[in-house]
Amino acid sequence: MNLSPFFSRRVLAALPWILILSAATASQTWGRPEDSWVGRRVVLKSDATPLKINKKIIATDGIHRVYKVRKVQDDWLWLRAESEFSQKPRPGEKYFVGWVKRDKVVALDQAVEYFSEAIRRKPSRKTFTARGIIWEDIQNFDKAIADYTEAIRLDPNQFRSFEARGNALTRKNEFDKAIDDYSESIRLAPEKPTGYMNRARVWYSK
Repeated sequence: MNLSPFFSRRVLAALPWILILSAATASQTWGRPEDSWVGRRVVLKSDATPLKINKKIIATDGIHRVYKVRKVQDDWLWLRAESEFSQKPRPGEKYFVGWVKRDKVVALDQAVEYFSEAIRRKPSRKTFTARGIIWEDIQNFDKAIADYTEAIRLDPNQFRSFEARGNALTRKNEFDKAIDDYSESIRLAPEKPTGYMNRARVWYSK
């Protein structure tokens, strides 16, 4: 079938716009920015930030954790906390899940830089503990222990810092030092069960 010269010119003139519209449609379908968040590992910028399920608030217990983004809806990320010692769940382990605004998290591969800057601006137990969690996750246990130790120096009455350092020492197989830290966390907060559980696990491993 032969096309008239007039029709051919119209098609050629419209072709750039057709290509632009096709590219825009493809980017909306396959290149959505939110798709890049799914599967990423993140941490909350503040351990006081709650997760939300509908109208229910899921408190994070004032603990920094590594989370994985499971799904995205507009500016909200659905997070699920990873295990303390492994990316795989442990039987019966309590997990924290829920929605949080995207601007409340930092990607794990940028977290050391983020919290280092926070420490430079205003060093605190929480910022050192947060960076320690990141060092521990990438198995730099010596740096993690150093950050936890500084957190303890800044606030020696906070049991969570002793628990965190005990966890890192456990992963280095320095069991006696870990037991000392768990014992101190129990002394500071005898009503909290985690210190007893952690210390029992180390005693069992020795």
